[in-house]
Amino acid sequence: MIIHVFASIAQFERARIREGDVESLQVTRAKGRIGGRPPARSEDQKTEVLRKKTSPLCSKSA
Repeated sequence: MIIHVFASIAQFERARIREGDVESLQVTRAKGRIGGRPPARSEDQKTEVLRKKTSPLCSKSA
């Protein structure tokens, strides 16, 4: 019986944490910001990597 009580308390806590997370994300998006990790490379760096990757000098048969 005591295990059921602990389980219900844990479930309640998870629900409260989730509600806070959702509210926080809504406020952040309303301010025009998007959460998450910033990109590791700029668009110029991505283009350069793709250019080098498709270059004939960078073949797998070498």
